Amino acid sequence: MNLFEILKAFNEGDLAALRDSVTPDVTYVIPGRAAVSGEFSGIEAVVGAFGRLRELSGGTIAVEPQLVLRDGDDVMFTGRVTAEHQGRSLDVVNAYAFHFVDGKLAGGRLFPGDLHAIEAFFG
Repeated sequence: MNLFEILKAFNEGDLAALRDSVTPDVTYVIPGRAAVSGEFSGIEAVVGAFGRLRELSGGTIAVEPQLVLRDGDDVMFTGRVTAEHQGRSLDVVNAYAFHFVDGKLAGGRLFPGDLHAIEAFFG
């Protein structure tokens, strides 16, 4: 799976496809103090974190890639993240760093564009 397929699966809430798109020892970091923040390791933890993002946004969260840079198995990109749920809205541009191994996501990190907005939305 490539970056765009992973984002499509995330945006559609296709957790089975996300599970198939990561390595067994995948890691992912979401900084901050929000209910979705943490350092996640392993398929279940990482896919669970992605599922929690969707759950806490009422299934409305979407990431639209903007600038994408690739160097071999490393991808950095900016993405506009939007969501609306229970009278709250989120509209931020974040940066992301992903590392792929054999076509699967092996590691990722979010660099928040507006950490306060993310924490306010997700609590």
